[in-house]
Amino acid sequence: MLISDVIDHLTLNPHVTGVAYCASVRRKYDDEYSDIDLWVFCAPDTELSQAFVWNEVLPEGLEESNLEEGRNDSWADYVVLNVLVESRILNLKILRIELLSDFCATTPSLDQDYMENLENYWTMDVQVDKQGLIAAHKVMLESFQIRKVGEDLASALITRYAIHYWRSVYQGFLRSEVLAWTSQIFYLAELLASIAYLNRGQLPPDKKWILSGPSLESLGQTGESLREALNIARSADISDKREVLGVYRALADPEDSEIPLDVVGWDVTWWRRVLDERLMTHGVDDSVLQMVRDVMGDRVQLELRGAVR
Repeated sequence: MLISDVIDHLTLNPHVTGVAYCASVRRKYDDEYSDIDLWVFCAPDTELSQAFVWNEVLPEGLEESNLEEGRNDSWADYVVLNVLVESRILNLKILRIELLSDFCATTPSLDQDYMENLENYWTMDVQVDKQGLIAAHKVMLESFQIRKVGEDLASALITRYAIHYWRSVYQGFLRSEVLAWTSQIFYLAELLASIAYLNRGQLPPDKKWILSGPSLESLGQTGESLREALNIARSADISDKREVLGVYRALADPEDSEIPLDVVGWDVTWWRRVLDERLMTHGVDDSVLQMVRDVMGDRVQLELRGAVR
């Protein structure tokens, strides 16, 4: 059975109101290891269960994989099934259309599940939309969610970036905690990539794809700079402060390109003050401060103690 056969069957099914590709297939990131994610929207108040989906929704002849998820016989908000089609896993998520309605009324946030659902709902590749319900919900999404993400959440992402920048300097530059520092650096790259996508009027991919090759390539020079910073971080000797600083110097270019200081009302990149004012507060040796000034250059406003006195 072909995927097109499954979609043709769903198109004619009276319980189904819409069908759409989601996740990596929709973003064209998929490869031979990727599932094919197909979301199937059912009519309101449909009593979903795996038994109902197998008996009333899906075509006969599908081969079930052992990766099934969801509930077997109880009424659920959605059911997830994995079937083999064309030698690939077809990941079917069957959900009632009112879940999309409920999501449209959700308050935007930086919660990972919210952002992933928003990206899926907004960018899904619709194959079937019988009564135009998905199209109508996309209008609602644009009015109540998409605009708010761009207007309200961009500055929240920048604030989160600044907070974790400070934490990373403490974990890496001051404490030499390699695992904690590395995780913070990768998270900073994720945040910068997300900010870059919003700057381009696009929703960022979900977490597992945000730092993938196709995702970074679509960001042009910013993506290349992030890739370079991550490569430096992966090979850096945490005990060598100059190498650690090299990561922050590599991050400075995409920061300057993507973080709109005039929009958030900041005169300077205040998160970098952890590398000057805060280091001096902790009594770091002048030799270390000199190293910071040598590596970071005009990216920090650092005056050595001797110059201040």
